[in-house]
Amino acid sequence: MFGKMLILMAILLTVTTVVGTTLLSQGLVLGSPIDLVNKEPLFTPNDVKDDPGFPMDIPDPEYSNPWGNPWSDFSSVDPVITWQEYGTESEPCYSYVEEICPTDGTILWDPYPTKLEEPPRTVSLDKTYSGPEFAISSLKPHVVMTRWDDTDSVMQIASFSLTNSAWSLDDIPGINPWKPNAYLDRWAPFCSFNTNDSDPTVVFLKPHYIEGEWKTLPTWKYLNGGWEQKIEWGSSAAVGMGRWVQNDILNDPSPTPFRGLIGIKEHGGPGTTFQVFLMDVRDVITGNEDPYEVRLTYEIEDEQYNMGDAFMWKDPDPGNMGYDFLFCCTYQDSVNPTCRGLIIFKCEYKSHLDYTVSELWRFNKDTHPRLPFNWIISPEPFVVGTNSYISFMVSNWHTINEDPQIPRDRTQIWMAKATDADSQSWGSHQDGLRRLSGISPVIRRDPEPFVGPNDAWVYYTEWEVLGSDHKNEYRRVPHRCDTGAVAFP
Repeated sequence: MFGKMLILMAILLTVTTVVGTTLLSQGLVLGSPIDLVNKEPLFTPNDVKDDPGFPMDIPDPEYSNPWGNPWSDFSSVDPVITWQEYGTESEPCYSYVEEICPTDGTILWDPYPTKLEEPPRTVSLDKTYSGPEFAISSLKPHVVMTRWDDTDSVMQIASFSLTNSAWSLDDIPGINPWKPNAYLDRWAPFCSFNTNDSDPTVVFLKPHYIEGEWKTLPTWKYLNGGWEQKIEWGSSAAVGMGRWVQNDILNDPSPTPFRGLIGIKEHGGPGTTFQVFLMDVRDVITGNEDPYEVRLTYEIEDEQYNMGDAFMWKDPDPGNMGYDFLFCCTYQDSVNPTCRGLIIFKCEYKSHLDYTVSELWRFNKDTHPRLPFNWIISPEPFVVGTNSYISFMVSNWHTINEDPQIPRDRTQIWMAKATDADSQSWGSHQDGLRRLSGISPVIRRDPEPFVGPNDAWVYYTEWEVLGSDHKNEYRRVPHRCDTGAVAFP
């Protein structure tokens, strides 16, 4: 019996040695869980709570480096996170910034985080549903938000910029104080992020008097000058206001660089499906009454998909001659309307008359059953090197809620690779997807990417239940998830 045990141990030792040698020869680390089919380490989520250590609620934070911007070119401080207090509809709030370590993504919390101004003037999220945003250009970064004017009665767009390590309120020229519309509300800004552009742009909501009635329309302007320009998106109302195409002017040789807004609007009349449209705001500048719109998702119109959450950005692959873009949007179809997925496209765009769109890949709970829930929302693209990735939130919003202590949903944070047509060959499970967050049944919100010099992270906020299910009985705390996007390009 003892002899048989020795023989068995020798066999096991031989097998272990062979397997270990094989794994090491492939550059794998012993001790990592192994996908025996594809022979690569399974990605292990690393979800770290970035608790500030003091009782502060941090709703809807934004991070300054979603596109690997060389922030150090602008200032002597580290990249930053910005957020505001939630507040109530009539109460001005504080807005804050805090530094982030670029090498490991840690938020460098101070017990007294930097306030952008004193006394507080930021309009509450209860009224705008939109917190501070970053505007990035080739000159310096800005934090842009909705701020009460000096009378506390009109909402205006305000910009703070960083000069000599100090944040200060900027003048935003182009709003004529002698015209009545200077005293109309302006709120909910979204800003451009173009590292080669010296003129950052902002789009926001504002009432316009059109054909005898006031209509709230998206409006845009250069942050550093120029007049406001309304955006009517043709004859059909846009859903939301649109987002700037990120890094969209790279390698554009024209005297007036292309600046695009991508948005979702009804196509074919009320009650029909929503489609993704692109608008070149240069047409608005020239006074074109019917600015050119490109319906990017026309190729799948017949499939009756309902689109949402559109983002568009420059393809970082240097072999694409400077004209290729990627864009993504969430979708629902008529077959299973309670299942919301994500589609990723490639767009070769030179003008509204010269462009092509092709689908790279799509996924939802039906096609990728490893996803825990059936509702994908809040996609956020980011770039690492020459590859593009998308973080997103997956939720059970359209399933029965079993636990009344956690209202509406459970959520997890995931990511997908977007760059290549063969994206589905990427990832620990060879399905193009990675889970980033933990799996505990909690509310997770607002996934936001951050790209450092050596790694990339996705932050999200966890809603810690403090009492009842009212929003003010929650404390929102940031979490940081390592993406592995650099280690596994």
